[in-house]
Amino acid sequence: VESLNNVRRSYDASKLDLQFNFLLSRRSANIEAVDEVKRFAERYDASIHVDVVHYSLPYFQEGPERELQFRPEDSDNVRRTIDYLLEIKAKQPHLLTESAVALASFEDWALKQEQMRVPCDARKLLWVGADGSVMLCYVTFMLGNLHEKRLRDMLYSPAHHKAARDAFQLNCPNCHCEAASRVEKHGPSLRKYTAMANDRAG
Repeated sequence: VESLNNVRRSYDASKLDLQFNFLLSRRSANIEAVDEVKRFAERYDASIHVDVVHYSLPYFQEGPERELQFRPEDSDNVRRTIDYLLEIKAKQPHLLTESAVALASFEDWALKQEQMRVPCDARKLLWVGADGSVMLCYVTFMLGNLHEKRLRDMLYSPAHHKAARDAFQLNCPNCHCEAASRVEKHGPSLRKYTAMANDRAG
């Protein structure tokens, strides 16, 4: 907080953008938690990016007994929280970085988890690990290691093209990275969640 105060004294929002990432999980799927981060963001003239808790990323700590992961009995809390986020988006569109369409989809991303089948555009990604490993994305599709092969020899190779096709077809753990852009690029999802966002906005 002291650092944020110092930053804002030196640079206002016209000179420096601030963004706080809010993790939507079993612990935070409630209006009180959203209000808390909303007040904090408003205090520093910042925006809020909403992430849905992951279930398949290897570097994500799920907590004892998967306490952060959503369960079927959380559906009412998730729906109320998403409705509230949509209400905020309608009143303060620049406060939340996601579109209303993306926010409306987060209920399904949270509750359906690996059953949420939206094509992945990981073909545009490349992940390089500290050990030199190169993968198409954060989760899978190993392409090689920089200690053994030049990057130029991995890119656009048959293995790279196959990984991109497999990612699109969800032949993978099916995480929800890039969830917002995926639903906005996928025609059936875009139509579904656009209608849902409009309906829930009243």
